[in-house]
Amino acid sequence: MKKIYFLLLVLLLTGCKNDLSPREGDIIFQTTPRKEAALIHQATLSPISNCGIVVAKEDEKLYVLTVGNQVQLIPLDKFINSGRNNKFCIKRASLPKKAQIDYEMYLGCSRDIFLRPGDNKFYSAELVYTIFKEQFGIELCEPQPIKNYHIEKIIPYLSAHRIHPEQLVVAPVDLYNSPKLKTINDTYEKKK
Repeated sequence: MKKIYFLLLVLLLTGCKNDLSPREGDIIFQTTPRKEAALIHQATLSPISNCGIVVAKEDEKLYVLTVGNQVQLIPLDKFINSGRNNKFCIKRASLPKKAQIDYEMYLGCSRDIFLRPGDNKFYSAELVYTIFKEQFGIELCEPQPIKNYHIEKIIPYLSAHRIHPEQLVVAPVDLYNSPKLKTINDTYEKKK
């Protein structure tokens, strides 16, 4: 028993992180209280409405690269606290342990309310998908035509923004369900 306590003390004092600690390159998912989240819920039938990529800055603190009104970095704890009921899920792709996300070129890019790929504007799932595809050659999921989702209730939004039902998109839940990701921490699945 003394050996176990000693081992735990050594781990705590040395700051050793286990494989369940978030690290750069992890993808974090959440449910946001934003009004656009309701549209995502209606179309995907999923509580997951937002996502981002964990990055470490020079100060070694963890941030989330995500899309608000524009692409931005948010401290990890602030990102988690901004979600509904502080629920989140962290998933990890098979990347080198010291993978670095080249994020500077995305900072300040506008939010993509028209959901059009390749226009230097991004919605959260598109940002994550694009970074993994371009920087690591990993296509986390297959983009789907909007019509493949449950769009009946969001047709007024699609029409108002001239978004065609054949347009290809990536929803946060598509990334969440990717077989190329393994779950590190999921507070959605924990018992109440």
